[in-house]
Amino acid sequence: MSSTRHPSLGMAYDERAKQACHPLASYLLRLMALKTSNLCLSADVPTARELLALADRVGPSIVVLKTHHDLIAGWDYNRQNGTGAKLARLARKHGFLVFEDRKFVDIGKTVQMQYTAGTARIIDWAHMTNANMHAGKDMVAAMAEAAANWKARVNCRVRTSVTVGTPLSDHADFDVPAAQPPPDEPHPDGTARDRRPDARKGSIVGRGRGRGRGRGPVPGHRGRPA
Repeated sequence: MSSTRHPSLGMAYDERAKQACHPLASYLLRLMALKTSNLCLSADVPTARELLALADRVGPSIVVLKTHHDLIAGWDYNRQNGTGAKLARLARKHGFLVFEDRKFVDIGKTVQMQYTAGTARIIDWAHMTNANMHAGKDMVAAMAEAAANWKARVNCRVRTSVTVGTPLSDHADFDVPAAQPPPDEPHPDGTARDRRPDARKGSIVGRGRGRGRGRGPVPGHRGRPA
């Protein structure tokens, strides 16, 4: 077995972000650099109230929150003010991504409906999800198609907003590339730092949420971003 380390393992996260093949991977790496964190928290709590309280408490320190919505008692499925929508707002407030650990496995049409419709409407509030490959690559292609169709519909209702969250370093100028849309709004396809002299936190101007480039790697990182 070769003991050669991949060259990227010695690079800072913001440098790795420039070489990432997928825009969401680049986004996550920039987020990790900005927050100087590579923490993903698995939020296996029993109730929706506990989930939201946990997300609000640890949000500033993590880059990914992993959920299992179907084990949460009291999950409110209201699209505007339910648990998913509130989780999405906390993700924007604190600057982290939501990963719904759904492990989809079914025929393409069924998975498309599970992902974008039904009660949970996972695509509305989760940036990332996963799939069991026993159903084959066609299932993944079907999910990608459903996501593209969803994004095309939602883009018709884009509104510009300003998100204030994790403080940026003095050198944290960046543009975050388009990625998987955030929970209840399309992901920004272009962002810019608020340059007002009195801005004390990193203000991201764009469609929804934005975070980006920062300084230096976090020691001990071994996970894959996407």
